[in-house]
Amino acid sequence: MYPLLKYRDQLDRWLLLLGIKGVEQLVLINNYWRKPLPSHIFGLGNLTRLHLALWRFPDTAGLPPGVAFLSLRELELSEVFINNKDLDFLLSRSRKLEILNCTGNLAPLRLQLVSHSLRCLQIQGSNVEDIAVVDAPRLERLILPGNWAHTHSRVMIEHAPELCIFGTFEPGKHGLQISNTLIKAEMLVSPSAVVPTVKILAIQVRLAVHNDVKRLPSYLRCFPSVESLHIQSLKSIKPARKRTLKIWQKVSAIECVKSQIRLMVFHDFRGYACEISFLKSFAQRTQKLETMVIVVAYGCFSSPSEARLKLEPLFFAKRETSYLLKLYFPTHKGAGPWDLASGSDFLNSDPFLFSVGQVPKTYAAEVGKEGGRSRWMPKMETKLSAMYGPRWLEGVQEKPNLLKGKDYYRERRERQGEVGETEDVGRVVSRRRQRPIVPDLA
Repeated sequence: MYPLLKYRDQLDRWLLLLGIKGVEQLVLINNYWRKPLPSHIFGLGNLTRLHLALWRFPDTAGLPPGVAFLSLRELELSEVFINNKDLDFLLSRSRKLEILNCTGNLAPLRLQLVSHSLRCLQIQGSNVEDIAVVDAPRLERLILPGNWAHTHSRVMIEHAPELCIFGTFEPGKHGLQISNTLIKAEMLVSPSAVVPTVKILAIQVRLAVHNDVKRLPSYLRCFPSVESLHIQSLKSIKPARKRTLKIWQKVSAIECVKSQIRLMVFHDFRGYACEISFLKSFAQRTQKLETMVIVVAYGCFSSPSEARLKLEPLFFAKRETSYLLKLYFPTHKGAGPWDLASGSDFLNSDPFLFSVGQVPKTYAAEVGKEGGRSRWMPKMETKLSAMYGPRWLEGVQEKPNLLKGKDYYRERRERQGEVGETEDVGRVVSRRRQRPIVPDLA
């Protein structure tokens, strides 16, 4: 319904009729937020999904005690003016609410989250001061992307025993408090100040700014069970200092980095020295790393060859095991995997991960144990497997070790009857397309 101010008198009657008809999904979009939303919205007892945009939330002080959303499971507020008191009222009267999305919230917000049903909370580009997860026993996803209006916002996690996805968090701007402990730079984190259930963590950081970087080790120690780490490199004007580069040795010595992380995705790679230093130190220390994905910042490199040349130092980092290195080139500025739909989709195990078709230009190479690598290869499929990388050959069950060489795989395919005598031994053949895929030598 757009715009609705012209039909203000009829809107109350429409909402009453919708409640009588038992409407389950409703979208109300206004064209000006200063007019309050009619309180009859609470009469829609059968609503399961509700999306409000450009409204002023009604004052809940005078509502009857029994008013509630009895069946509401998903709520999205887009550029809605709602104060703290009314948001607390809304959460307390929505006993089945599982998904809450807030984008562009207009009022300064201090959220005290108390909900026994909420599983996903996403807040983007809103005027947020503090977020306190006081009691949320079913909360699985806490996703906070976008630019906040307050530069000293704080996230407090008190009771969230099921929390497994947390991000995007910026150590340079946002404070972190777990239980009663405020996490500070270079502090030793106590066992009571950790969140052991988090498996996927996303962080934004200016790698060239010392004050931002020195908080990173302490924050990572708070999440000892992280298996997938997403780092977004924010643009910085000043180059990194030498003391900033030394911090990466502390980061790589953290227990979760050494023995837990299997997937690391580095977003907005620009080829800075601080980025290369971080990636090299990270690759040297991680014992369980299986896949490293580098997502190039749009427009920073004139060609894929230039970006691949910047990553050459990674191939000389000695480590105990090999891992698969992937290089992604987005097609347009601002391309990213996350959106509200993917973040609230519980079938999507990692909402910060690129999916099919989002990054059509991709290269991959396997980095060896004692340094060195295989040739860069154009990736056959655009789908990124969360842990084990792409399937290079249709029908191959194991992850290919490209360091074994061409002869090893030719002999294996000959034993399986997949390669004819006339085929070139220097080419990898797709079983599905039966077309040669030539390694990129650039």
